[in-house]
Amino acid sequence: MKYFESELWDRFCKGDKEAFRCMYELYADRLYRYACKFSPDREKAADSLHDLFTTLFADRKTLYRPDNLLPYLMRVLRNRILRSEKKYLYDSIDDYSFLLEPASEEPAYDEQDFMKYKRHCVRNAIRQLSSRQKEIIYLRYFNEFSNEEAAQIMGISYQSACNTLYRAIESLRKKIPNWLGIRNL
Repeated sequence: MKYFESELWDRFCKGDKEAFRCMYELYADRLYRYACKFSPDREKAADSLHDLFTTLFADRKTLYRPDNLLPYLMRVLRNRILRSEKKYLYDSIDDYSFLLEPASEEPAYDEQDFMKYKRHCVRNAIRQLSSRQKEIIYLRYFNEFSNEEAAQIMGISYQSACNTLYRAIESLRKKIPNWLGIRNL
């Protein structure tokens, strides 16, 4: 755990309300976006996030120190939502711009239509991935977590995370034509 997170966590566990507020402000937005991937109901996602922080505060004296704070919080939130949802949802990734190369400086004749077509191809390719593959793509490329951190969040082994990511990337490479100019994954 980074020094700042370690100190923040220690202060929080001792009951420091300012540390709790700081932790909430640092991570709430990212955790909410992550919760929305599992629950189509935005209010339920927000409720799950608030329940997470309420439970953390209530149990703060008995919590262990996690290795990495954000992946730990994401894992706890994920488990909480999945227990309440009773099914695995991860189909709401709707921004795939991280896969597209920036537009060239010289606009093509039909550049706007071509960009729409690129996005359409990427969306269709990602829709065909399994839920776990979508999740690992989201964690690795949207949140820039390592394979180890993604495995921790998803509750799977490191090797399973690597295999899942590999299969997802291979699937995307097969389904997205090279001539579209999508950057290498």
